[in-house]
Amino acid sequence: AVGFDTASISASNESNDTGQADTPTLLYPQYNRVAMSSSQTTSQANLQTSASSYTWAPATIAIPADCGKKFYWEVTIRNNAGNETLGMVDPTQRVGQAPAHGWVFCPPLNNIESDQGNISTVVDTGATSINTGNGTTYMFAYDADTQNVWIGEGGNWYRRNGASGNGDPANNSNPFLTTSDGCIVDGELYAPATAGSSAGTTEYEINFGQMDFVHTVPSGFVHLNSTNLPEPTIKKGNKHFGVLTYAA
Repeated sequence: AVGFDTASISASNESNDTGQADTPTLLYPQYNRVAMSSSQTTSQANLQTSASSYTWAPATIAIPADCGKKFYWEVTIRNNAGNETLGMVDPTQRVGQAPAHGWVFCPPLNNIESDQGNISTVVDTGATSINTGNGTTYMFAYDADTQNVWIGEGGNWYRRNGASGNGDPANNSNPFLTTSDGCIVDGELYAPATAGSSAGTTEYEINFGQMDFVHTVPSGFVHLNSTNLPEPTIKKGNKHFGVLTYAA
């Protein structure tokens, strides 16, 4: 299923609709249309986005820190305008705002950008190459407890400049980013995201496991979906707040 689990929906019993009666049983993130700039568009059940300006398109699910899980997802470039950017953002950010307490990796420039400053020549290109063409699928691995991040593409994890070897998320070795870089604040929520480019129209496709992955999920990592996240304290919001009709 794309976006949500339809297994329990039936025409004769609409109360079984997993998105209507109770907490969804298997909800996958999509691009968050509400949190996007009006200049961005989405397609393919909100799994693809197109943007021609540097504005963020975050996912609909943010990852809580210290939840005891490690998550894997992929982003594929469908149209490369020259400066595609991919990363994770503070879900409280405003539409079009530069990443605050978050980060973005720009493969063509080989740098990390954040509100804490940029990290230049972050990938050791002598050890791991960077591809940026259409159809390139980038791999992301994120440990919510340590908040370590690994990035790669083509089935290979990038080696960061100065590291002793390539990234190895399965063995918690040579992460691409850590909290010591300053762009990840320990204990905060982060939502996977991409950003457009002022160089032209950039198109991305994001996949959290609702489709087959292009590459192999590292051992110990899981899909990002509601089943793998902590159970919400409030399952039915309408039991705690609602809309009142005012009569003059």
